[in-house]
Amino acid sequence: MSVDAFISYSTQDDPVAIEIRDALEDNGIRCWYAPRDAPPGYVYQDTIPAAIRQTKFLLLILSEHSIQSRYVHSEVSVAYSMTPVAKPILTYRLDEFEIPDRFKFLIGHRTWIDAHHGAPIDHLRSLVQSARLLCDRSSTEIGTPPTIKKPQIECDLKENRRQAVTTLRLSGPDVTSETLLDLGDVTQGRLCKISDATQLRGLSLYDTQIDDQALELVSTLPSLTLLRIERTPVTDRGMEHLPKLQNLEDLWLSGTEITDRGISSLRSMQRLEQIRANDTRITDDAIPAILEISRLKELHIERTGITEKGIKRLETMLRIVHH
Repeated sequence: MSVDAFISYSTQDDPVAIEIRDALEDNGIRCWYAPRDAPPGYVYQDTIPAAIRQTKFLLLILSEHSIQSRYVHSEVSVAYSMTPVAKPILTYRLDEFEIPDRFKFLIGHRTWIDAHHGAPIDHLRSLVQSARLLCDRSSTEIGTPPTIKKPQIECDLKENRRQAVTTLRLSGPDVTSETLLDLGDVTQGRLCKISDATQLRGLSLYDTQIDDQALELVSTLPSLTLLRIERTPVTDRGMEHLPKLQNLEDLWLSGTEITDRGISSLRSMQRLEQIRANDTRITDDAIPAILEISRLKELHIERTGITEKGIKRLETMLRIVHH
């Protein structure tokens, strides 16, 4: 049976999740809901990404509980990172609260439904309508990856002030270090040099050709809390610039040539909470530096040189994601 929506939520919001699941399925939108659909004894790291991949969109039930859940954040990250096309994310917000930057970066440009004011039945109707649109869109787009003729740029501006930029995403092989030196905002038609973006908190350079020179420029952004440099030519030399980013919380390095030396450069970054280093060249020799990062909570090390012995050592202090 085909599945339309993966429901990502905190177990503390289970009554609401069940209500939403039933409302969607009563209207013909089939959901993947873990307590019902996950097989007995399932392995989270294997089952959840596969389930998200087979659905048409991810439904995030955003609440004060779910923003504290590492599992919810991981699920949204998986949907955001799907290739060649990111999985659509539909956010159903239950409460009014300050959303952490690590979530803002992932869902800031997606479809939202604010359900903390007004009649619940009206919010559920809006949810069903939005879900139907996503299902219809997915059906027409399956098997047709986008053609990218130039770098894709998303740049949030507020009141025509370059300093108000908060998130920036670049993609495509044409993005190089020079792109960052003179970055045009294609949606607003105004110049948006990255060096002026003093309030920039999220920067994605995934699958671009930026290099160590670019990281030296990026390291001048004082407010940056999330940086994605997966599948780039960045090396250990570029990693030496990152300790200047003393507010950085999430660092995504997967698919780079980073080694133990590069990880050692991070030992002074005491606000780092998550590192994604899948498909890198790190080994057990990186473990002492990793353990010196006092706030680190989650480490992704699939397909690296870290041994089972090393994983056991790390698991005494961190949540480790590996195969």
